[in-house]
Amino acid sequence: MIERSPSVTAAGARLWARESAGADGGPPAAVRICSRVGDGLARWIGRDGYRALFRRAREEELPAHPALAGLDCDGRDDEQVAAAVAAHGADAVSAAVVALVTALIALLGRVVGEEMAIQLVEQAVAGRPAGDSANAKNGARDG
Repeated sequence: MIERSPSVTAAGARLWARESAGADGGPPAAVRICSRVGDGLARWIGRDGYRALFRRAREEELPAHPALAGLDCDGRDDEQVAAAVAAHGADAVSAAVVALVTALIALLGRVVGEEMAIQLVEQAVAGRPAGDSANAKNGARDG
């Protein structure tokens, strides 16, 4: 099992809450998160690096969250998320995506450090480039 610190767990819950709040008829939060985290992290660790990280996180979480079985988080998950919701329910899919995101952060944190991993995933989900964080807007420099 991938160990998660309270900071990593809080980051995953925060990302889910932000993406699922005020749904406006657009793609479900799970689809948005999967698409954005995949695209965003691929910019930093490459598509192959992201796929390896994703597969490891999904493999670790699959026994506890079978709703992850059909998800690839490759930007084409609309049908897979709909099938997972039909098979497992919306709450199970929500819990599965939060667990997946926190596993991704924890695994990435082993390489780049926890704070950087949280920042990279949060920026990816928000659709912001790495230099456009709240800290950068306040005059702090990344890196």
